[in-house]
Amino acid sequence: VTMRLTRQDLRGAHFDYRSQQAGGGFRRLIPVPERSYLGTVDGAPGAVSCGIQLDDGTFKGAILFERGTTWYTLGESVIRTQALPYENFTDYRFPAGPTVTSGQGGSRMHAFDLAVDVSSNYYTQAGNQPAPALERVEFTVALTRAIYMRDALIRPYLGRVILRTDASQDPYSGAPNFYNIATRARDEWNINQGDSVRHLVAI
Repeated sequence: VTMRLTRQDLRGAHFDYRSQQAGGGFRRLIPVPERSYLGTVDGAPGAVSCGIQLDDGTFKGAILFERGTTWYTLGESVIRTQALPYENFTDYRFPAGPTVTSGQGGSRMHAFDLAVDVSSNYYTQAGNQPAPALERVEFTVALTRAIYMRDALIRPYLGRVILRTDASQDPYSGAPNFYNIATRARDEWNINQGDSVRHLVAI
C-alpha cells in the first residue's frame, strides 16, 4: 500500500505553544517546524492517509479506510490495526425513510481553532518532555483532521497548546470525574486563558 502524502499545515494562525512552570507562570516554547501530512492511498479511493514526521525523522502515520478500518504506521511498517472486521461487514441496512443524497452536505470546507490543554498526567505519560508531548498532540489532531475533512468538511487548526508540567499547578489534578474536568476547563479557559483564540478546547 502506498500513501500519497502532502505536507499540510496543522497549526493555525493562532498557534501558541507554552508550558506552565512550578511557580504557576507560563513560558513560551519554540516548536519544531510544521511536520504534518495529509493525503490519499493508492488503490483505495475512499481512504485517507495522514501523519507527522517525528523529531527523529521517522514518519508516524495512519491509513483510515472508508468503512472505519485503520492501519497505524511507523516508518514503512504497519505497527497496529483497528476495526479490521468493519471492512468486510455487509449485514447492514439503509434507512427506509427519506434521506439526503450524496453532496447535499455542501462542498465548502469549514475550519475551527482547537486549543489543547495537556494535563500533568498526560505529560508524565509522554516522559515529562515537551517534544514527545507535542508529537502526541499533533499526531492526534492530524488523525482528527483527516477524518473530519473527509467525512464532514470540517478542518481543525491547532491553536494554543499548554503543557501542565507540574501537578501542583495543574487545574485538572485530582479531578474526580470527566464532568469536573469539563467544569475546571471552562473556568480555566474563560478566566486565565481568555486571550486565546479558539472554538474548542481538548483536555
